[in-house]
Amino acid sequence: MLLGVQYKKYFINMILLAGTILLGFTVTYQFAANQEDIQLTDSWEYVPDIQLLEIFLNNLFISFLLLLGMFLFGITTFLVMTFNGIWIGVIAALFYIPDQNIFKIMSVMMPHGVIEFAAFLIAASMGMTKFRNLEKKVVLRNIAVITGLLLLAAFVEITLSLKIVEGYI
Repeated sequence: MLLGVQYKKYFINMILLAGTILLGFTVTYQFAANQEDIQLTDSWEYVPDIQLLEIFLNNLFISFLLLLGMFLFGITTFLVMTFNGIWIGVIAALFYIPDQNIFKIMSVMMPHGVIEFAAFLIAASMGMTKFRNLEKKVVLRNIAVITGLLLLAAFVEITLSLKIVEGYI
């Protein structure tokens, strides 16, 4: 067990996330490749003006929805993981430029994404566990870990990931 949650639930969530990212990327890329009016290369020109608190609160809300599954038989956890996976795949497909390598996208997403994914996987694993099967001490510790990871991820996204995007423009 990791942080009081079974590895099996982590594995299930990792498979779900990876599968939905791949699905979102494939469908979006195939759709965009057949559309003449979509300019995939223009995506790199837009760098949002996002604040640390915005990113942190958005990710904290997503984690809350993932945790809500503890009380709703894992339904919200499954839906949020599926939606987020597809959304990440869609974004990656829109930023992908044919004839360039995938490392450009990965260099932007990975610095903060690894930390966010860790937090989301902990929350999702808890969300797939009935609340009564978890010790209160474990739940509180995991919420503290999730919150700390999300704060760190937001800081990395603002200081590093967005700077990498600016370097590509």
